[in-house]
Amino acid sequence: MNKSMYSSDISEMQSRVRVSNMLKSSNSKRSLSLDTSVIVGNDAKLEFLDTYLNLPLISERNKLEKLEDTPHAAYLGEIEKIHMRPQPFGIIRRKGPSTFIDIHMFSMGDTFAKAFSKGVKQYKEITNLNLKANRLTDGGCAKILSEIHTKKVKTINVSENKLGRISIEKIIEIVSINETRLRTLELESISISERAVYELCRILADNKVLHSLNLAKNNLGYIACTAIKEMFRYNSSIKNLDLHWNNIRTEGAIEFFEGLSQNDSLKVLDISWNCLGRDFSMETVKIIGKCLKIHPFLLHIDLSYNNLTYKECENLAELIKDNHNVLGLHMTGNEGFVDAKGFIHPSTASNGAIQQGHFFDRILDKSKYIKKHQHQNNCWICEKWIEMTFEWKTGDSNYEAKNVHLNCDKWTATPMKKQKNDVWTVTRVVPQGQIMFYFSNHMTAFISKSYPNLTLQISIPPCQPYKEISIVNYCKAKGQECNPKDLFDTKARVNFENPSSSLEYEKIPWSIPISIFSTYLLDTPELKTECFEFDWVNTKLANLIKDEIVRDELKNFLRTKYDPLLDAYKTLSALSGSEVFAIGSNAFNEFLGQCKILDNTFTLSDVGINWNVTNSKSDKNQLNNSGNGLCRYEFLEIMTRIAHDKFIRNKVTTNVVEAVAKLFAGNVEDVLNKHNTSLWREEFYMVEDVDYTLKAYKPLLEHVYKKYAAKEVIPGQKMSMNLSEFRSLCMEAKLINENFTSREVDICYSRAMITQSDYLNKSKHLEMSFVEFLEAISRAANEMNGKDLKSKIEGIVPNLLSICSPAFVQSYSYPNDETYFNLMYRVKQG
Repeated sequence: MNKSMYSSDISEMQSRVRVSNMLKSSNSKRSLSLDTSVIVGNDAKLEFLDTYLNLPLISERNKLEKLEDTPHAAYLGEIEKIHMRPQPFGIIRRKGPSTFIDIHMFSMGDTFAKAFSKGVKQYKEITNLNLKANRLTDGGCAKILSEIHTKKVKTINVSENKLGRISIEKIIEIVSINETRLRTLELESISISERAVYELCRILADNKVLHSLNLAKNNLGYIACTAIKEMFRYNSSIKNLDLHWNNIRTEGAIEFFEGLSQNDSLKVLDISWNCLGRDFSMETVKIIGKCLKIHPFLLHIDLSYNNLTYKECENLAELIKDNHNVLGLHMTGNEGFVDAKGFIHPSTASNGAIQQGHFFDRILDKSKYIKKHQHQNNCWICEKWIEMTFEWKTGDSNYEAKNVHLNCDKWTATPMKKQKNDVWTVTRVVPQGQIMFYFSNHMTAFISKSYPNLTLQISIPPCQPYKEISIVNYCKAKGQECNPKDLFDTKARVNFENPSSSLEYEKIPWSIPISIFSTYLLDTPELKTECFEFDWVNTKLANLIKDEIVRDELKNFLRTKYDPLLDAYKTLSALSGSEVFAIGSNAFNEFLGQCKILDNTFTLSDVGINWNVTNSKSDKNQLNNSGNGLCRYEFLEIMTRIAHDKFIRNKVTTNVVEAVAKLFAGNVEDVLNKHNTSLWREEFYMVEDVDYTLKAYKPLLEHVYKKYAAKEVIPGQKMSMNLSEFRSLCMEAKLINENFTSREVDICYSRAMITQSDYLNKSKHLEMSFVEFLEAISRAANEMNGKDLKSKIEGIVPNLLSICSPAFVQSYSYPNDETYFNLMYRVKQG
């Protein structure tokens, strides 16, 4: 043997002195066995070296005095026979318990196995033997197992060796002895046959000691599952079972979980990386769900990477929702995920990708790498979640908290219970580290003064009835860790209920008919046609166009161009400054200039001629035709006369319909569309948030309306507000400024009025109702500063309050979150 590999500063003479002292111990007839041999630390190295250097002398002494070899001597003696260089292989170690031999991944091989077995034989007190991944085959492993003291050993790990019948029989023999103390048996990836598993399970059925069994990565299927099923019926000692990465399919799974349903001892099960999913009959998930529903002690189960489909996850979620004992549930790699409360949620987006570096989370064998790189599964046990109580006390905010929203719940609400002294609490199980949260009631969200707060980099989007949330509370999770040996009181899959708030609310579907705008009559096609017919009858175009057929053609064409004329009239007629709306000559000339109608062939003098012909009362009983400006039908008429004068008189065309078409084909239609009053009303005004705002401030708006509308109302007459009163309101409320002048006030009034077909003989278009006032004041607010109409309306509230009576101001309360909540939500029925 090559002795240079054991170089030492100890001289050979010193070594012989120690051996001499060892030999003296023979007088006491005490064998140099494990009782006197050292296997851990520096002394073990020295003793191993001494034994190696003096092996012939020690061997001769032991023969003469009939003493047992020490483990070192037995091992080195066998190495001498096979002419190999000695390797310690756990015979000596730097650290660890003296009863443990852990040489996993030493690549020992069968060559050293016989020598190692001789050394192991001399260790009378070995309790843990780990031979994992040592390139052992059936013969080498069987030799080692044959020499260990089976009545003392508690853990055997022969995983990742290629074993056969002899080794399996030896393992079964160890398990079957009455005095066995074996508690952990690791048989992962040893190519064990299903027949051998059957024999092993038959013995384990009566075993009362074994605690953990690992049969992972052995391609086990139906036969093995039937054997395990029978074992489950009688065995009451196995607490941990690892079956990951086998070939368990529907038939085998049914057998396995039927057996597990009859067992009352198993606590941890890893059955990941099998083929439980894609069973269209749903029998697999049904039997899993049934088993988990009734099993009293199972705490931890891994179903990851079993190809469970969305529908299977959905069914499984329903079946196990009433199981409150399983605290750790792994679903990665299936079409479902587990939330922070332990509920399963089907999701096609959660079909987990293969984890980094092909290291997978194991619930029974945690490596350092996995612990460091583990991704969150919401497993209370693996991730050592903490039971923590959140509380809200009176004075923590301006509101009373009913719920807490945790970031681990994706900000969903957890109801709190009211305790003594106005303290609201809830106990939850949360992940370790920093927890972020905020509080809420049925109408608003807020934070507590009792916890520190932080600003989120990405705000929580608004979710009715809550607005966008950017500031939340936070704290470090503190409390009792989840420990299967000392369970806390909180259970998994529990829906928290708040007994003090049993009412459930639902969002009221919003629509115009239930809004504050419901009584406003919009410009329907029927109403516009009625207006056109009224205007057509009042025009004097019959004097211009004698041919009845041509006149009918013109009428039909003008109806197609009437809608923008109707909208534009409301704006242009408000520019005159008169309380009876009509388009003044200056406003009309400006309009023609914008339309680019005036040129060398048609000048302002031509406009004047057409104005004089058009702007003359045909009926002196028309109360609302001032005669000083164009009323609505005159606006329609003069546009037709201008087209006739510009194109027929100048011989561009001989057809009046073509003349009007040419006029509108230019810039006229574009300019008219700029005065569209309906577009703003539909897109910005008659919308949900503005409706709630106007309803919230309705008491204030009604008070202001009644104060100014009542100034000129005759007793018994229906209350309405005229233009002069609206002007006074805007002036006294100091809404008028350099950007919002009296001219804009008149436009807001005119545009807000409901369209009337008969505006000549009736005055409804000059008598503003409350619903029309709401639009007029909103149009005025729209000219102020603000990001949207809602904020602009809220911005003029102080101006409106300044013109209210002192008694009203003193009693008035601004709307709050509860006001808006009551407008938007209702109690859910049945």
